Amino acid sequence: MLSRERPDPHPLDVPMLVVGATEDALFTPAMAAAAAAGWGTTPVMLDGIGHDVMLDAGWERAADTLADWVRPTPADACRLLHSRDGRA
Repeated sequence: MLSRERPDPHPLDVPMLVVGATEDALFTPAMAAAAAAGWGTTPVMLDGIGHDVMLDAGWERAADTLADWVRPTPADACRLLHSRDGRA
């Protein structure tokens, strides 16, 4: 059951990933777009996938989307490395 309490989204100064699915009958693409806008980002929409993203055919695209998002770019890795040794 969904809680009636909702977060009060506002743009954050941290990376935010919002993923939606075009065939999701519970949380429509418009709802994903609204949630993303509230957090100050744009949604990544997975075409042809329903609500149970990680159980649906095509789950690999959802996993790849998340993996690509959390994997640092070379520039991010350099910044992280330099921030640890005081050269940020």
